[in-house]
Amino acid sequence: MKHIISQKTFKLRNWKYINTSEENHYNNRKLAKVVIGERTYSDGTIEPITEDIYEDILREVHVLKQPEYKVMCDINHYPIITILYNGILTLHNPHIRQDKEDIEAAFNAIDKTLLLNAYSEMRLNMECLSKIGKATNLLISTVNMNTNKDYSYPFIQAVLHKVINDDINVPADEVAVNVMDFSYEELLQCVCGIVEFKATKKCTIEPIKTILESGMASFERAEKVVEQELIYRVASGQLKGE
Repeated sequence: MKHIISQKTFKLRNWKYINTSEENHYNNRKLAKVVIGERTYSDGTIEPITEDIYEDILREVHVLKQPEYKVMCDINHYPIITILYNGILTLHNPHIRQDKEDIEAAFNAIDKTLLLNAYSEMRLNMECLSKIGKATNLLISTVNMNTNKDYSYPFIQAVLHKVINDDINVPADEVAVNVMDFSYEELLQCVCGIVEFKATKKCTIEPIKTILESGMASFERAEKVVEQELIYRVASGQLKGE
């Protein structure tokens, strides 16, 4: 029985468009089948590795070579290619949308602390090319176990980046505006106040005490705002005290 002995992805300039006898469309967008690599088997046969890509995206990435696009490859996981536009995940075929939604559903069942720790590690990995951290490895293994898939690091990273940024980009109300101005130490005190309130249903720790007593926000809203501000500061790299 033949088995794979090697596989590789091609450089972007060596991708090859496959002409097919029938056009493939999805929601009025034409899909192109592209050879992005090849597999070599033990019997000597070579098989092309193909990917469906919307033609409009393929033109921007492959033909025009627009600098806003970035293509990341992972030959050993799914999807083999992840495409970003200005750092944001681009859904380059219909299947990717469902995969994105499956990963987002998996995130909902994972502790927020793990998501934030993994995101921080991923940012550091991008900035200094450090090894993939423990939280990131745990997040990837948990997502793949919960989805029964073998998603790639770049793809999970791209989905997490979008989820965190979507979460922090919400309209600011009075309590949110106030929390934005808090120092790092004040945010830590907020966390202590939230923990105290959950345990005792009372709050004696500022500034959460003032927020609740003034009627500026319910406890649930104050907790959410503090959480979002912490997420924002993690996402923007503000990890140290001021």
